[in-house]
Amino acid sequence: MSNDITKGNAFHKEGEVVHLNEFCTKENEAIEEDIKTRIAYMVISNEDIKELLDSTNNDKQIILDKVIEEYKAYLIKAVKKESNKNNKPLIFDDLRGVKEEIIDKKLVKLCTTQLYNSKSYGSVLKAKKYHHAYKKVLEKNLKENLEKKSTSFFTYNKNSCQQILKQEENKTSKKLNKNEQAYIVLSMPYVYNIKDGSKTKELELISYEEKIIASFMPELIVEYGVFFDGTNNNIYNIDFYKNFKKFLKEPAKDIEDGLNENDEFSKPKLKDRKQGTIEEYILSTDNPEFTKETKKIIINQMKNASIRYFDNKSVFIVGKDEIITTKKAEKDSKKVFDYLLDVKNSKKDAQEKTISDYIIKE
Repeated sequence: MSNDITKGNAFHKEGEVVHLNEFCTKENEAIEEDIKTRIAYMVISNEDIKELLDSTNNDKQIILDKVIEEYKAYLIKAVKKESNKNNKPLIFDDLRGVKEEIIDKKLVKLCTTQLYNSKSYGSVLKAKKYHHAYKKVLEKNLKENLEKKSTSFFTYNKNSCQQILKQEENKTSKKLNKNEQAYIVLSMPYVYNIKDGSKTKELELISYEEKIIASFMPELIVEYGVFFDGTNNNIYNIDFYKNFKKFLKEPAKDIEDGLNENDEFSKPKLKDRKQGTIEEYILSTDNPEFTKETKKIIINQMKNASIRYFDNKSVFIVGKDEIITTKKAEKDSKKVFDYLLDVKNSKKDAQEKTISDYIIKE
């Protein structure tokens, strides 16, 4: 997946992300689920880090590092604020399963985390059907372990994060920009221990600042116009479908027309010789192949056709020697090539109905 770049033990599957941590007793033994075993987490929007996004050329690792550097203090302050009630140490009877703190107009959630007694991160990921993460992302030494551990399991999706941004807006004077979207989630594990000899069960805080986890939103799964991200992005659905269909129609028709008009070498040609286009390449080449160069041509044409993906900032950057794009756009470019080649080989035609069926079925 294109969002597999994370900081810490965060793992993606379609539409969901999990943050994993391990907890144990002082004797390094597994522990039972306990209200004192907790995480603090917050949602960072694209508007929160607009300047950072503009200055990093979409380098995801740099973005995560910088976000942790800037927002780490928010998590630490929120936890410390919870641990002191009215300038007095928090006691066990006052500890709640879920709490919220506002730190500089950002909402930080503080909550008990769900624990699983397991032998490894790998066994938890397999049980929760994070198959891609287990097979392709998780390090080998974390897949199996003979010692039983207590692993916390915190998950989020796009919709739950958007809701947090709305709560943040309601609880502060901050106003959400109409284009503001949840972008990154930060989490930090922490625990409370009951102070030895305390009659009131006074709690002592231990926060694990070095174990902060950062990850992007789960990858959007697009089946030609339908977004499965839990939000109401219908305008993107409609625009994507209409623009993609319109984009395919012209080159497909050009190829059909070109097949009926040969040049002096008996090769099909375009009437107006659209040099540098994918249709011109497919028509003028005996055995067209999908290469890095043809992919670049197609993506450039998709860009010019104003096909709008959800994350449009990270899709169409066509440079002299490289293409920076999402996996979805690259996958679509291969399908475009295959479809236009089928038109040339008369396996498909350029009629609108065929294009519509192709988009839906593919």
